[in-house]
Formats: sequence, C-alpha cells, structure tokens
Amino acid sequence: MWERWLGIVVTVVIMMQIIFIYVFCLVSSNNSEYYKNKVFWSSMEGEPSGRISLSQDKDFISQEFISQYEILNEFIVLFYNCIDINSGKITICITDNDDNICFKYSFEPEYLKTDSFCLNGKPAKGFEKGEKYTIAIQAEGLGEEDYIEIGTTINPSKPSIFKPIDNENTLFTKLDYTYYDRKAVMSEIGQFIKYFIISDLLLLTLFSFTTIKYRKLMITLLIVISVTSIGSLCVYRIFENKKWYNQYPFIAHAMGGIDGYEYTNSLEAFLNAYECGLRVFEVDFALTSDGAIVLKHDWINEYGLPDFENGYIPSLEEFKKSKIWDSYTTMDIVDLFELMLTYTDIYIVTDSKDSNYYDVVYQFENILNTLETYSEDDKNYILSKFIIQIYNDDMLDAVESVYTFEHYIYTLYQRGIEDIESLIEFCVDREIPVVTIPFTMWTKEMNEKFHEQEIKVYIHTINDEVTIAYYQKEGVNGFYTDYYFVQ
Repeated sequence: MWERWLGIVVTVVIMMQIIFIYVFCLVSSNNSEYYKNKVFWSSMEGEPSGRISLSQDKDFISQEFISQYEILNEFIVLFYNCIDINSGKITICITDNDDNICFKYSFEPEYLKTDSFCLNGKPAKGFEKGEKYTIAIQAEGLGEEDYIEIGTTINPSKPSIFKPIDNENTLFTKLDYTYYDRKAVMSEIGQFIKYFIISDLLLLTLFSFTTIKYRKLMITLLIVISVTSIGSLCVYRIFENKKWYNQYPFIAHAMGGIDGYEYTNSLEAFLNAYECGLRVFEVDFALTSDGAIVLKHDWINEYGLPDFENGYIPSLEEFKKSKIWDSYTTMDIVDLFELMLTYTDIYIVTDSKDSNYYDVVYQFENILNTLETYSEDDKNYILSKFIIQIYNDDMLDAVESVYTFEHYIYTLYQRGIEDIESLIEFCVDREIPVVTIPFTMWTKEMNEKFHEQEIKVYIHTINDEVTIAYYQKEGVNGFYTDYYFVQ
C-alpha cells in the first residue's frame, strides 16, 4: 500500500519538475511576457506627451515635488526645440520648504548647437526622501514666436522625482518600473534545481526498498524527468545561441568601409562587407528636404556628396541621382527594405541620429508608413530584422509609441556612463540585452558590471586585429568596424 502512495508522490514531484523546467525555459527565452515594464506619460491639460512649453505667453512655470529617494544627488532636465531660439535666458531654480535655494542655473539658448539641451543638475545638498521642494523654470526675453519644451528624468533612468501634488498632473514624465534582476532570478532557479536533485536522490534511496515491480516504475519516471530536464535546457541553450548577439561579434559600421572611405552607407560597401562574412550592418538615417529617409550620415561634404554645396539637403530625387564620392550607389529606406528581403540572413542596426521625442516618432512613423505597401508577412519580417539603437531613455518610449521592436541596443556616446547602476537597471527593466560604448569610454570594471546582469558589451569603432584581440581577451563581446572583416 505504501508503495502505491510513494508512486503517487513521485509522479506528482516529477510533474512539478517538468512544469518548472518548462516555465523556466519559457521565462528565460521570452521574459518580456513576464517582466514587461509599463511606461506612463502624464501631462497638463492641452499639453502633449508629458511636456510643457515656455513661451512669451507662458514665461514661468513652477511645480512642487516630493523626493522619492533616501538622498537624491542629481537630476536631469531636458529642454527641447531650442534650435531656432536666438535670444533670451532660461533659469531653473529649486527651493526647499523653507525657501532655501538648493539649485539654481541659467543658460542662454542662443548658444545651443542642437535642438535639445540636457541639464544635469546637482543640488547643493541632496534632496531627502519625503521632503517637499519647488522647481521653478523661467524664460526671459524670448522672441515673439520662440518656445521651449521641457521634460525631465533622473540620471536619466530612474522614475521621475516629480509627483502629483493636490491631484494635479505632474508636468513631467512618470515612469513605473518593475526591476527584474536576472542574476537574482537565476540564483533562485539554481536553488530550486538543487532541491530537485536532493529530492530525486531521496526518492532513489526509497526505491531501493520497494519491490522490483514498483522499482522499475519509479526508475522509468526518473528517466523521464532526467531526459525532460536535459532536453529543455538544451533547447534553451540552442535558443540563446541563435540570438544575433551570440552569433555575430562584428557589426559593419555605416555598411562598412570601402576603398578607404567610411560612412558611405552605400550598396557597394554592403556587398563588400557581406562577401567578407558580416551579417549585421549599422546604417545611418537622414531626412531629405522632402522628408524621405535615406541612408546617409549627414549633409556635410566630409561624408561624400561633393556635387552639392556643403550642408545642402537634397530632395530624394536629387539624392538618388547622385553618387557617394562619385562612385558609390546611394540608397533610401525602400532600397534597404529590398536588400533585407533579398539577403535574408542579415540584421540592420539603425542609427537614426535624432533623439528628440517628436523627431524620433516622425522617423519611425515614416518607416512604418513606407512598409504599408508591403505584404503583412514581408512587413513583419523586415521589422523583426531591425535592431534599434537608442541614445537615451525617452527615445525608447518614443520608438515604442510607434512600434515595439524585437531587438534594441543602447548606445552610450550621447548619454555617457555616469550612474552606471541606473543605466543597468533600465536595460534590465526594458529587456535591452546589448550596450555599445566608444572604446575611449570603456573600462573593464564597467564591462564586468554589465556582464553580471547578462548584458552584452560592444565597442566602436575598431579596425585592427591586435586591438580587437586585446578587447576580446578583456571580455568585450563585439565590435563595430569599418574594415576588420572576418571570413
């Protein structure tokens, strides 16, 4: 009788192990289904996307906030659409509950070289958890048609310090994170597997006291769980190895160099790199004067359009008729789509340059709209082969407001490597498996911190075998390259 009950117990235990291993493989291979982070934008009435504008009509805004951290030592305020502002001054001031100034800074937008300005603020004394503060932003002397959009984030990937006061909407982005620590989860899974092994050994010991009839049954069940365990883990490993960053350590920078020229983004550069064995290609996106997406780094003659005046932005027709360095074939986004459908083993890493929220939305809406002329299968296939490079946290939100892509890289040359812990937290939260870093910013300590959370590290741009071998020895996973093509 007791042998029958033992058989029932063993069967239940083995079924639990099978279910656990199935869930483990499912979560490991597609944990976005289980740990998908949600991002919420809040905004004042009449204002889009959680931002507010300063103009002559609204030259001063203020907002109370409560610090959500034990000690908050820095914050970031982003000012957008400053490029056409030729006069005036912006002042940001934060005071505590006793009107003591914790932070104050002024700048003149007329000196900005781009359309956005990132202010990294460090208060004289860290904002303390639970304390109430007031942020005031003032614009003085703006032109009649000038305006500046304002947003904020923390470091830059923590939830906003700005919380609604008196049931009013915050002026700023509000992020709701669920931190998924891969290392901790894998450690817990390891503990479960240890318990399973111990329980199986105990059951084997009990089997030695059963009759031959039941002993055969128990051993058969144990063989089933062993085969299931090994098979499931093998399937998981195969799945992991097929991910692009586990297959391809080299990315052709701007389609790869050709004949001593870099940044051509040309058809000939692609064919050359493809023939040499590369399968992941970074491409630069730029907009023509009539709003079409083309493969071009920018519109200065350094990158090869000498038949146009330096800085001139051609129309799509003009661009397609021209040659890069009078020799190489220009391509637009449609040409890229056709290339992806012809060479079905390639991935495309996007370098869209713009990180302003609205410009990003425009570019990716443009991509999706262009794909509407393709069949549903071709459209989905092309989108599955894009690897989207993001430059800051807000850019990911902008991209995913248009479409949620399968692959992302966080490239750090704009963001920098300050507060690497929050960067890693963001990458883990948002399922970004790869970061890319200029080799001048790379450190071994940083590399190890990313690897602790199973985040791959690529560096750019490296073109010689000796340097690549050095970084590979130090643990770097991959490289952007112009000329180091491996057969």
